[in-house]
Amino acid sequence: MKKRFFMMILALTLVLIMFAGSSSNANNNTPNAASDFNYTIGKDGVTINKYKGRSSNVIIPDVIDGRPVIELANEVFKGSSVTSVLIPNSVTSLGRDVFSSSKLISITIPDSVKSTGISLFSYCKSLKSVTLPNNTKRIARYMFDGCSSLTSVTIPDSVPEIEEKTFRGCSSLKSITLPASLKSIDNNAFENCSSLTNVTIPASVKKIHNTAFKGCKSLTEETRQKIWEINPKAVF
Repeated sequence: MKKRFFMMILALTLVLIMFAGSSSNANNNTPNAASDFNYTIGKDGVTINKYKGRSSNVIIPDVIDGRPVIELANEVFKGSSVTSVLIPNSVTSLGRDVFSSSKLISITIPDSVKSTGISLFSYCKSLKSVTLPNNTKRIARYMFDGCSSLTSVTIPDSVPEIEEKTFRGCSSLKSITLPASLKSIDNNAFENCSSLTNVTIPASVKKIHNTAFKGCKSLTEETRQKIWEINPKAVF
């Protein structure tokens, strides 16, 4: 009886040790193995084409097969269960729909990224916050389309235009400050942002499309008046 009890305790201890080791490994800063990705190697470096790993927390390696990882191609994480992705400073380009319809919660895009494709985060319904590169020149259309949990995003003071349907359906977004570099806000850019109350619009903005804020029923009167000063035909 005592021997059986001892064996049970020993087995339980081994299980706990294995679990602790697994948890520690999942929470460290070790990049995912190259085998977790489909990738191609070009003359300038590695392009990651698809994530096929099982972990929901992904750390992209900065080097694969001795070459720098420079690009995430179209739809790498589209529809996946990833909740966090750490992008290395070696990456300079993100393709179309890289994270769309995934379970992503928050992400920081490093300053090394110079270009992004359309629909980058579209329909990431769990996405709450995004940090964009300081030198961002373009927020491509549909970037946050349908991101219904998004509450925080800072637009860098280098963006000249909010393209069409960029924030459409971001129903949890309550306020946003637009940068002094901004000149125009395109059609349906903030359509159906039903919780949006305050928008800080700089004097640099000269063009606002009629439907840029369509369906934004919670905007303060002050914000509406500011928009109407720029475009008297704007609808809410």
